[in-house]
Amino acid sequence: MKQIALFIALFVGLSTATAQLSSAQSPTTLYSIELGEFESNVKQTDFDAIRGYAYLHKRDGKIYAGSFTSAESAEPVLAKLKAKGYSDAYLKAWSMKKSETVYVIQLASKSAGENINWRTYAKVGDLFTMPNAAQVRIVHGYYDDINDARVKLKEIQNMGFADAFVKAVKEVQINAVTDFDTGDKKMLIVTESESILDPEPEVKVKTTMLKPIYRSKGVVNTIKTKRKSVIKLQEGLKEMGLYGASVDGMMGKTTSTAYDKSLKLNRRLKTYQELAEKYEGFGGWEEVRLLMTMTRELSPKEDPAPIISDLLDNLPEENLTEKQKVSALNWHNNLWKKLETWSTTSQYNDQVYTALKVAYYRSLVHLEDYFAEQGIKGEAGTALSVATLQTLIASDFENFN
Repeated sequence: MKQIALFIALFVGLSTATAQLSSAQSPTTLYSIELGEFESNVKQTDFDAIRGYAYLHKRDGKIYAGSFTSAESAEPVLAKLKAKGYSDAYLKAWSMKKSETVYVIQLASKSAGENINWRTYAKVGDLFTMPNAAQVRIVHGYYDDINDARVKLKEIQNMGFADAFVKAVKEVQINAVTDFDTGDKKMLIVTESESILDPEPEVKVKTTMLKPIYRSKGVVNTIKTKRKSVIKLQEGLKEMGLYGASVDGMMGKTTSTAYDKSLKLNRRLKTYQELAEKYEGFGGWEEVRLLMTMTRELSPKEDPAPIISDLLDNLPEENLTEKQKVSALNWHNNLWKKLETWSTTSQYNDQVYTALKVAYYRSLVHLEDYFAEQGIKGEAGTALSVATLQTLIASDFENFN
């Protein structure tokens, strides 16, 4: 009996010690140094003077240096950056507890500032970086199911990455590789018939007058000019790391491919897409149904959503009055100012904001195409498209501050 009691005591003591050690070794907060916002076409090579301090990466349009498990470990790097002239640099924190666990496949580890041949790794598929204090890990992913990652691991090892391995990480720890990292969008070779990083091709279409009420991906793009709505859509996709071509405001195959990819890879859009498919009465427009599902989640209301096709059928097929046009555009501008402010309050809100941005502007582009087919183009078509979205989702933001 004494031996059993001693064993139990040792087991309990060991379990307690292990739990304490695990708690001590598992950081709850991730820190990174934000340098600020720069022109959208900046590259790592534009920061040669500081690249060796910590790996520079881009997230949601902002440039960050390194990732640290404590504020204390980041302070020396922050001091160096300030000394180099980045006086506005500051430490930003993300909660590790609130971030979901995903699985990646680690391919290599490099020192901060080291030149990386991205072509070597591009053949495996989507790439992400995992910076730490002085290094960066290059990983492929990400996967929600570890078994899917293990299947891909065997394929990657057969490509020559014998030392690759599966790693469980928090989603907040990884950043999509873009041309900011590579310096040249051609360095990332995507093994698809149409690379999302290739320049936008000219899309030749037949201009028909078919009503696309129940069309989605097959909508005819008859507008061949630069559009602000497409620019915003491309910016949102670029923030997700899924669009590497120029932000030119032209709706083409590359932008459409990147949007389709966002529905599969972006966690927020993927979740709302699955939820949207369960709702009935949202009409046949996939993009608008997705947007309305997202805004309904943000709304405190519980009344049933309107049917899209009914709303569109009731809209006048003529230009808005000047007063209606101004009212719709003011609603649009004020909404996005509020959303931008809201996005800065938490990492979660920031992720939802980016996903909402993509869903909203993809819907706006679709509506502009629809009204262009009805002969309402240019500013008039944009205003009517915005007014349509206002009709569909404005009530969801009535109490939004």
